[in-house]
Amino acid sequence: MIHNILRTVFFATLLLGMATVASAQQALHGGSCTNFTVAGSWGTTMTGTLFPPTGAVPFAAVNRVTYDGAGNYSGTQTRSSNGTVSRATVQGTYTVNSDCTGKKTTRGYDQSGNLLNTVEQDFVLVNDGKELFEIFTSLTLPNGTSVPAVVTGHSMRQYPLSWPWWIW
Repeated sequence: MIHNILRTVFFATLLLGMATVASAQQALHGGSCTNFTVAGSWGTTMTGTLFPPTGAVPFAAVNRVTYDGAGNYSGTQTRSSNGTVSRATVQGTYTVNSDCTGKKTTRGYDQSGNLLNTVEQDFVLVNDGKELFEIFTSLTLPNGTSVPAVVTGHSMRQYPLSWPWWIW
């Protein structure tokens, strides 16, 4: 009798766990995204052109950022602007829409903690939430000057995969 009860509880728990995983997979793979969809660490490459008053400047960067699932992120960046390489820290906020598009605001800081710029970006999650494509929609310097920019980025989720690992 006790053996049958324990077996029933075991299988009920197993089925409940499987239903939870299936529900999470459906939410992720069915196109319904949330801020939690991007939770974890990502690697990014960015390339493009900045257009300050002095003329067009090539720009490239690599980032490693961690999204917290609640709308905040932070990380590091190595950037090259017109061939001058520098390192920065980045932090910001983001919002993911249910259609897997989103917006984020990134603030870049130099090694002394001085604000370098604020960037607004639009993005879309692809490949079942494993990749993110983004584009700058505005770049503003600390003095309020807007710098036109054509910069795109491609991010990939870093391995090992973040929780919930069994979904991937």
